[in-house]
Formats: sequence, C-alpha cells, structure tokens
Amino acid sequence: MHAVSLGETRAAAALIAALRQRRPDARLLLTHGTATGREAGRELLREGDRQTDGCPSTHAVRRSDSSRTSGPRSAC
Repeated sequence: MHAVSLGETRAAAALIAALRQRRPDARLLLTHGTATGREAGRELLREGDRQTDGCPSTHAVRRSDSSRTSGPRSAC
C-alpha cells in the first residue's frame, strides 16, 4: 500500500485494519513519500510486514518458496 504523506497514512489505517480482518495472514508492503508518513506507518506494521520509501511499482516482492520474484497480489 502506498501512503505518500502523514495524512494518507492515517487514512490508510482503517483500510489496513479491514484488510487484516479479512486476510489475517497477508503481509503488507507499506511505502511512503515523506518521513512523517513513514514514522506513522511504523505503528501499523506487524511481524512479516515491510516498509520503505518510494513508489510501490519499483519494489519487487521475493517469495519465500522460490528464488523468483513476483508482484504483490494486490496494490493500493
């Protein structure tokens, strides 16, 4: 999920909570464009989640069951 700013990260919290309720096994890649968004995003992470700066389309997700990379199942 890409939440550029602090405001978008705060708004994404409800969506992340709903996603976790429906898919508790899902791992999250949370990307940001600002330091304040990244800082607020840390509070939304769980074990196995990742967080980084930049646009999500520039990040590959490595599958644990092989050495190939694949895109996420969904992006927001």
